Amino acid sequence: MNLKDYIKSYFQRVGWIPPIINLVCFIAPIVFLQNSSFSEKEKILLYLGIIGFIYLVNYISFIFFLTKKILPEEEIRSKMRKRYRKGDDRMQSYLFPLPLDDENYEIYGRTLTYNPIGGDFYNFLTDPQGNYWIGIGDSVGHGYLAGIFSMMIFQNMSLLVKHNLSPYEVIEQINEDLLKRTEQNPKINPNLYATFLLIKIDKEGNLEHSGLHPSFVIHQKKREKTKS
Repeated sequence: MNLKDYIKSYFQRVGWIPPIINLVCFIAPIVFLQNSSFSEKEKILLYLGIIGFIYLVNYISFIFFLTKKILPEEEIRSKMRKRYRKGDDRMQSYLFPLPLDDENYEIYGRTLTYNPIGGDFYNFLTDPQGNYWIGIGDSVGHGYLAGIFSMMIFQNMSLLVKHNLSPYEVIEQINEDLLKRTEQNPKINPNLYATFLLIKIDKEGNLEHSGLHPSFVIHQKKREKTKS
């Protein structure tokens, strides 16, 4: 309901009472002042004072009406938005993988986004050949749009790593799929993009990677050697 509807609702609710009171408040001082001994200047000042007082009373009563009608609804909507945003935060967390800890690797991930849902994402899983895949990315922008775009990449990665491809081939197919989706759905912003690093590691520690996002460090514990 907009302001015009609230004004209409206000006058429908109070009926003819305010106009009648206003009319009486205007006529009574006029009759009184006409029969008074005040000078013309004093009468004009008193008229203006009475008009200002009546305007003030009407203004205050209308503000009280709006406060009673609008503020509770705004408070309810604000609480709903807060609950919904908290729900978004949990929803995105549900999609990320659980920590992976086996005889070969320990893999953990966490995001700290500015908004409850955002463009930062990570994924790690194993393929049928026993290789470990790690994806780390960040979609442009903030909020829902970036989060949905990230989940599109997230979903594609989870499907494609099972097809015995290299990290480069997986990223190429993700790009092709995103391009097709953009062409078929004009409402998707064609300027969306993401930085994405995809890593493939076998059980022996041989590593392949493609894409670009963060710099990463490899530490070989047996050799006590670190490289980036």
